[in-house]
Order: sequence, then C-alpha cells, then structure tokens
Amino acid sequence: SDVAPDRLTAAKEAASSFLDALPKGVQLGLVSFSTNARIVVSPTADRDIVRSALAGLRAEGGTATGDAIELSLEAARSVATSTQSKKVPTAIVLMSDGKPTVARGNPGAAMAAVEDAIAEAKAEDVKINTIAFGTTEGTVTIQGETVAVPSDPEAMRTIASETGGQTFTAESAKELKSVYDDIGRTVGYVKHKKEMTATFTGLGLVLGAIAAGAALIWGYRIA
Repeated sequence: SDVAPDRLTAAKEAASSFLDALPKGVQLGLVSFSTNARIVVSPTADRDIVRSALAGLRAEGGTATGDAIELSLEAARSVATSTQSKKVPTAIVLMSDGKPTVARGNPGAAMAAVEDAIAEAKAEDVKINTIAFGTTEGTVTIQGETVAVPSDPEAMRTIASETGGQTFTAESAKELKSVYDDIGRTVGYVKHKKEMTATFTGLGLVLGAIAAGAALIWGYRIA
C-alpha cells in the first residue's frame, strides 16, 4: 500500500488508460509474471480482451523477470509467423515492482535468466523499455511477518540500457499514468498505400503491439 490505494489497483487503472491511448490498429499482448511467467493474452487488436485480462490479475509471489522477457519474445515471434513476415518490428514494455528473484522455479537462476533474456532480445533487435514501480519503503505482511518489497530501479535500468531501451520510475499512481500516457502518444503507424508499418520510439512500460506487422509486448509484475 505504499502506492495509493495499492500497487495492483494503481497499475490496473494506469494500464487501462494506456489501452485507450493506443491507435486502433495496434495489437497488444499481455505477459504476467510472479513466481512463474505466462502469456495471458497473445497479441490482439481486441482491447476488451486485454482489459478483461488486466482486471483478473492478482498479486502473487516471486519475480520471474527473465522468464517474462523470453515469453514476450516468443509472443512476438508468433506474430511474425502468422503474418508470414521475416521481421516484425517489436517493442517490449516491462513493468516490475520488485527485483528478479526466480527463474523456471529456481531462485538461484534469476539473474542468469535475465542476462540470457537480454542477450536474446539484443540478438533479435528488440528494445526493452522498463518501469520500476513502487517505492523503496514498500512492505507486505506474510503470515504475520512484515517483508520488504522495494522496487528495483537498477535492475530495470540495466535491462533497458543493454537492449537500447528507455527506463522510468514511478512511485505513485499519477506518475505511472503519466508514463503510460507518454507511451500511448509515441506508439503509432504510417500508412503507405496497401502496406502498414509501425515505428515504436523508446518510451517504456508494459504492453505488446502489432499494426499490420508490428508487435509490442507488455510485461506485467506486481509483488
């Protein structure tokens, strides 16, 4: 509850606003990650599907950041296959309110998985734009014990920097919404006769988009 009314509610509201700001032709994918990562919504132009999936997210355990990036890249590849395109311009927007703690169920592999995912994104020329959400004073109560859950701007900064993306911090619902608003204004497309392409400039958070051959994947983590 270091972010009013709480981190999860603030994140859902800001994300919903982000959906409204994106061009209609842009497809979105949603990846959530806690102890495990999963593709919640494959890239789609149907905003209602993504909005419904956002509403159903629940706070859980660890932070499988590396796994989430790999699944986001996998989702983007599926778009290339479906459009029979050799190269689908892709942007990953990664939001996390904690530090990487686990990978494939193994707490000891968290940072190695992040490094592998970064290398994979670089090899595929995919920029990862990141947001560290929450404050350094955040805590949760687990079985009567107070546990610190600070955000990790340094980890998010490293992921963005090594992939050529942009990084942001947000310590309030207002700041988070402002970042989403920036992203919504920078994602667009240009029409050339019968061919549609999309150019994504670097402002970061979490979502996946595709505009007739362009993909943006949104990664989402709440402690």
